[in-house]
Amino acid sequence: MKQGLITVFEVVLIAAVVCCNCWLIQTPLIDGWSMSLLDKYCQTISDIAFLDRYIKLHPTDWRAYRARAQAYWVDSYWDRVVADSTQALELKKDDVVSRRLRAYSYYQLDKDDASLSDYNILINSGRGEAQDYAYRSLVNSQTKRFESAASDAAIAVKKDSLCAPAYYARGLSEFHGGSDKDALNDAKLACQLDYELPMPYVLMAMIFNKKQKFDRAILMCEAGLQYDPTNGAAHWQIAAAQVNLKDYDKAIDSCTVALSLADHRAEKSGALSTRALAQFHRSRNEEAIADATKALIFDPECLLAYEVRAMSHDRLNHTNEAAQDREAAKRIKERMTSFQNKTSKSDQNNGTAVITKEQREHNKIHESTNTLRPAPSIKDQRSHRK
Repeated sequence: MKQGLITVFEVVLIAAVVCCNCWLIQTPLIDGWSMSLLDKYCQTISDIAFLDRYIKLHPTDWRAYRARAQAYWVDSYWDRVVADSTQALELKKDDVVSRRLRAYSYYQLDKDDASLSDYNILINSGRGEAQDYAYRSLVNSQTKRFESAASDAAIAVKKDSLCAPAYYARGLSEFHGGSDKDALNDAKLACQLDYELPMPYVLMAMIFNKKQKFDRAILMCEAGLQYDPTNGAAHWQIAAAQVNLKDYDKAIDSCTVALSLADHRAEKSGALSTRALAQFHRSRNEEAIADATKALIFDPECLLAYEVRAMSHDRLNHTNEAAQDREAAKRIKERMTSFQNKTSKSDQNNGTAVITKEQREHNKIHESTNTLRPAPSIKDQRSHRK
């Protein structure tokens, strides 16, 4: 008798859950749909599974596509974010959130032109936020539009003096402009505002490598890798330090790891050209030429690739090829010098943040950027790749 009552209770409970889920799926999304509401739905049913079924019943509800894009964004499924945000924009062209989701996802997918187009639409509409200017700056940096990158980064910092990506973007533009001291300060500010963001550590490593402080460069990369072990740029900068420390075999291994993880063309080009330099020092001239040539496919203006390939051609008595590569390297240096001469320190110093003691405590900031911190959970690592 008791067992029978338990069975009846279970059947009733299951029926109630099914009815509840069916009601949820039939209920149109409200105008105030947000990730917090999505979390409430998650208490009874998987968010994406719910939205899959909801969209089948309501295929013209743009809010559902945007909500599913946000759900995919949490787990870094960039292709799916693009697909759903595109569908949302087809149904509601002026939706800012969908446009921002797609622009950022294109950036992560290394589709610079598409990302730039979406950020331009967003910013030109007058609804651009600090993060939009920051990421457009990063896209411009990747595509060698350094003056535009510097301008966008300065606006990003001015719009929000506590936006960590804005300081990283400004620091990167300052680095390209030759203002290493300002770049280092901005990278440190970015780490203070969000110490789990990996790329500011990589930027500091780039600066330390340039200053021939190779041990500090490796330390910065290791700090960044604690928060994102899959960061290809960090492994690339470790390799750059190892080459200068004459540890060529380790440098080759680090470059190979970097290539397996790199998200962007600039990272792939940098890792390949650095591996080419290590191969050159190992007197593997053909391998050096091959890697340098691959690097130039990803970045036709990679200075190191031309320089290494020219030296390798010299060793093999390829006089004409070496001369052509040296000439290409010379032109790139001239363009870089021209941009650096235009860059003024005053243009880069607008909007510097003053971080209070309370803000430091709230963000769990460590005063020394050399202090290694405990590694976060897998969920945290995933979220801070963004």
